[in-house]
This record gives sequence, C-alpha cells and structure tokens, in this order.
Amino acid sequence: MKLDLVFCCICLVIASLKTSVFNFPNDLKRNNLSGPIKSYTEHSLNHATSTSFEDTYHFNEEGFITHIDHYNHRYVEQDSLALGEITFFEKVSNTERNSKTISVDDGQVSKIKKEVLVNDSTLHIYTKSITTKYELKTIHTWDKDYKILSSTTTGKKWNDMNNSLYSKVVFSYRDNQLVEMKVSNDSTRLPFKKSKVTESGIDEFGNFLKREYFDSKDGLQHTVTRSYEYY
Repeated sequence: MKLDLVFCCICLVIASLKTSVFNFPNDLKRNNLSGPIKSYTEHSLNHATSTSFEDTYHFNEEGFITHIDHYNHRYVEQDSLALGEITFFEKVSNTERNSKTISVDDGQVSKIKKEVLVNDSTLHIYTKSITTKYELKTIHTWDKDYKILSSTTTGKKWNDMNNSLYSKVVFSYRDNQLVEMKVSNDSTRLPFKKSKVTESGIDEFGNFLKREYFDSKDGLQHTVTRSYEYY
C-alpha cells in the first residue's frame, strides 16, 4: 500500500513538472515586449521597393495574442492602407495553437497555421498558404528570456517538389536590444548576409518605437515604427 502511494506521488510530481516546463509562453514574452499591452500597431516600410504595410496586434490581459489586423494597399490609393485580412488565434492545448487568416473582401481563408511547442526553447510552426500554394515549416528557438535566437523555414509549392525554399535568420542582441540579423535564403546554405539593426525611441515600458535595418552594401533597407495601447 505504501509503495503504491509513493508511486502515485512520483507520477504526480513528474506530470506537474512536464506541465510547468512545456507551457506556451505568452506572446508578449516571445516578442520581447513589456508592460500590460492591449495592442500595438506596426508600420513597415521597405525602402528598396517603396512599399509599406501595417499590422495591428491585439492581446488579452494574460498577454496572449487574440487576432491581427493586416492592412495593405489593395483597393486603395498608394499613399493609404486598407484592412485586407484578419488572423484569428485559437488555443488547442498548453503546447499547441492554431490560427486562420481570413480575407475581409470575400471571407475566404487564405492561410492556416499550427504552432506546436516542442520544448521550453523550441517552437514548430506549420503554415499552409492557400493563396501562394506553399506549405512551410518554421522552427523558432529562444533563449531563457524568450528572445528569439533563430528562425529556420523550409517548404515547397503544392505538387511541385522541385520548387522548394529555405531561409534561416540568426538574431544577435546587446543590452536586451536586437542589433544584428544574419540571413540566408539559399537552399545551398551559402554564407549569411548580415543586417545591422538599430532601435530608437523607447516608451515608458521599455518598448521600442522605431527600428531600422541596414545592409552593409546598400544602406537603409527597412524601417519599422510602432505605437502601443496599454490596459
């Protein structure tokens, strides 16, 4: 009887440890964000192509993302943006989450994602894009503070095994700020292309307001600006 009781206690301890280790971290931690963020809007400008887009990320009070509003130039003038798609998130379990991106125009699903937490530092993301007809697998790795260390994506186009893709991004930080990204987009795994990153304008919670990406050869490539709303 005593042995049975001891065995049950050990099983309960092991189960509790597994539950505590493999819980999905909230999205504020995963994105190196601070404070009780209700939403933030991110405007991105690609200087090479002179194109821009905007996304608004919405969070619940526990810091998990609920949906994203995607704005683009579709149906509007070049100097303005309109809501084109919305991505909705649904928790499946403590280690799994699904999302669907829906077109505002016709209500059709354009993208499906499944996120699976493999361990406390690795996330697998499976993406099926209905519009571009690609299936992708992305692996994110984090450090102990949930800052992303690398993102590796492999994939293929439907019914075309020869049309595959590969990309890998390695992130470097200094004083808790992103300072460099090394990017490889070639399936032969050629040497990384480096991009320097600068952040400026920090709000009262320590979240950046502006981030710029520089190529060593061509200079400023990309600018991201953010505004935040807090609970």
